[in-house]
Amino acid sequence: MSAHADPEHGHLREEDPGFEGGETLLVSGGARPAGAPGEEIHMPDPSIMPILNAVAVTLMLLGVTSSKVLLLAGFILFLITTVLWIQNTRRELAALPLEHGHH
Repeated sequence: MSAHADPEHGHLREEDPGFEGGETLLVSGGARPAGAPGEEIHMPDPSIMPILNAVAVTLMLLGVTSSKVLLLAGFILFLITTVLWIQNTRRELAALPLEHGHH
């Protein structure tokens, strides 16, 4: 693979002999693209736990200034949502294929 400057667009042009027809890749900032074509990117499942966790922290902050009941309720909700969030994340990571390395 050879690289040439593209002064018109401020990009680095990479010529890959593996591409048919001598195609070139335009890469911003001269960096090579990350990941191989077709590589799957793992996205976590949607979860309400981060929102509930934020609500718990808000309740705790309100409880500090107004009521110990709110403080205690927020703390209990925070513990529960944090534990459930970690459990869900561990379950998702365990379900990933073995080839999926941690970077």
